[in-house]
Amino acid sequence: MGDDRPTRKRSSPTLHGVDSAVLIMGGLTLALVGWAFVKGPDLPLKGVQASLELFRGVWLPLLLGFCLAGFFNVLVPSSTVGLARAGPWP
Repeated sequence: MGDDRPTRKRSSPTLHGVDSAVLIMGGLTLALVGWAFVKGPDLPLKGVQASLELFRGVWLPLLLGFCLAGFFNVLVPSSTVGLARAGPWP
């Protein structure tokens, strides 16, 4: 059965196939780690611990949300999704 979904154009990779948004987030993260280390050598570890605590609280809803989106993408025809986005109005 053929797939009638249009192919999505992804943003152009910049460095070794990595999206520029990922590079920006990585750079900001490294800058904040450096800033935390300057303020106190124990702060980067505390930041990682706080991040893991946050991840522990949201990993299951994130996983379920991605699964739901994937099944929705596979099961709902793109023509239906297009109508929902545009609405019945011209």
